[in-house]
Amino acid sequence: MNPSTLRALAYIVQSISKNDGKVSINQQLTHRRHIRRADIANAWDRFLGLKLLETTKEEQDYRLVGFKEGKTADFLTIWMRKSARVSAVGHRSVRVAAQVMALHDGVTSRACGSIIWKEKVPMPKYRLPLVRVLDLLSGKQILQHFTVDDSKPTHIQFRLNFEPPLAAGKIAEYGFYVWNRNYYSRSRKEALQLYQDEWVREGLGVTGPAFDVSITVRLPEGYRYQDCRLEKGTSPSASGPASPGEVLSGLKHDEKSLNASLQQPTPGNYYICWIPPE
Repeated sequence: MNPSTLRALAYIVQSISKNDGKVSINQQLTHRRHIRRADIANAWDRFLGLKLLETTKEEQDYRLVGFKEGKTADFLTIWMRKSARVSAVGHRSVRVAAQVMALHDGVTSRACGSIIWKEKVPMPKYRLPLVRVLDLLSGKQILQHFTVDDSKPTHIQFRLNFEPPLAAGKIAEYGFYVWNRNYYSRSRKEALQLYQDEWVREGLGVTGPAFDVSITVRLPEGYRYQDCRLEKGTSPSASGPASPGEVLSGLKHDEKSLNASLQQPTPGNYYICWIPPE
């Protein structure tokens, strides 16, 4: 989404929150605070396409679904990217980045990612750059740090705690990097021995409304996977075979990479899956 359309979207979302969850496109175009009409119209069409708005009884205005009941999602994902690289010896490096917009006032936190590893295995390494919180309508931004929850012995979670809480239309941009030693099974035989499952998976969770989400797996030179697919709703298991979910179309693949680009995906967990070489 280009910056001018994103700013117009922030204005629409902020207006909805100030007007008790209701919004009118005519009102947006009349009181547009130096935002171009074309940008508001474009942002409106994109937002309407997410099916987050329902018509009111008067059928002239729209209302944000779940606003009065307090059931509106905290965030709209503008974009989210996950890129995983498989090394020749099975090491894993992952970069995740996202841009999300608060859909209502008073948003206090967001769970951004986690690392889970087995006992007696070295803890994965990670880097957590500073997070940008943007107010596109005022042009202001602040920087903040992740909060790391390491209360469990083999589980770390990365969170953002917003103080003060985010207002509707504000944006958080964040990213992090994780590196695991000997993470991927290097052969189908090894995958079956370790997990009783020939499929290797790399996934990403969509927790609310979203415009654009992508997952990319980059493979080492000469890596000859036997099959690949895109799944949704799979239930992975650390000790046994995963319970496969729905197989989706749209996975692009060649000798060097596997890629899934999801436009307006419904909430759920999505996985790029492949069978490693024999």
